[in-house]
Amino acid sequence: MTNETLSQTIDTFLRKKVLPNGKRKYNQALGLFDQTEKTSRPPYGLKQQDALTEWLDLPLTGQRSNALADALHQAIDDSIRNYTRQKQLPYDLYKSFCEFLEESYGICVPIDWDAYNILSNNREWQIIQMSTENTSIREMSERLMVSERQIREDMNQLTDHGLTFLDRKIKISGL
Repeated sequence: MTNETLSQTIDTFLRKKVLPNGKRKYNQALGLFDQTEKTSRPPYGLKQQDALTEWLDLPLTGQRSNALADALHQAIDDSIRNYTRQKQLPYDLYKSFCEFLEESYGICVPIDWDAYNILSNNREWQIIQMSTENTSIREMSERLMVSERQIREDMNQLTDHGLTFLDRKIKISGL
């Protein structure tokens, strides 16, 4: 084990696993782990999640690794939910980070990554599919892990292009 703090471990992960893939990817990942923009409410940065605030400056060693793993699980889930852009980026990065934690420090974060599979698909297509099943906006919001406001914005964007669903007209470009 190590005396490295969680914050230092995140920095190590970014430097060793993400930076070799390019500066652009590193900067995206850095923003996801340590959000600097303050316009997002609630914040999406992993280090800004309430579940992790008490853990950032503590060493990874000790008997509380299960509690840390649970806190990481909650923080990752909250971060993905709060991230309003394409969910594939946080999904891939956090999954890789959890694998890094397990390989390097023996900390297993109990996340069912299959539950996030829907996030890798295009959200608008998911909305269209769910609308054919008469899914409510609230249910769409919960299943897609975004706010109801985001669902409404996506629906408005779709209707601006002319396609019809939920008694609204929608057009798919090129069809």
